[in-house]
Amino acid sequence: TIQSSSGLSEEEIQKMVREAEAHSAEDKKFADLANARNRADAVIHSYKKQMQENGDKIPENVKTELNQAINNLENAARGDDLAAIEDAEKKLQEIAGSLAQYAQQAQAGAGASGAQQQSAGGNANNGARDADFEEV
Repeated sequence: TIQSSSGLSEEEIQKMVREAEAHSAEDKKFADLANARNRADAVIHSYKKQMQENGDKIPENVKTELNQAINNLENAARGDDLAAIEDAEKKLQEIAGSLAQYAQQAQAGAGASGAQQQSAGGNANNGARDADFEEV
């Protein structure tokens, strides 16, 4: 036998359902705002990391624009305006579109530098000399 252990009457249950339905729009707005803030945090973290890793390859004017866009998004995410958060995120992503280019340049430069070091190391033999040996 299954019985209700909460002791709520059918009228109380219906009242709770009506209240939940009445507040569903507010709940959705709150959830959308929380999701936008979480996305903003992830985007900010990602671009800050990219700037840190490739900072020497990024021109100063681009860094300045990116930092300003990141600050705008951080400020928007502290507020309750969902549209402002989304706009600031979109602007940051538009400005940061060039970061991939600088990351590729950094990787290409590192690959070429590594190849140069390897070829130089191959020619110099890292101080190693040929020698004859005899087992005893």
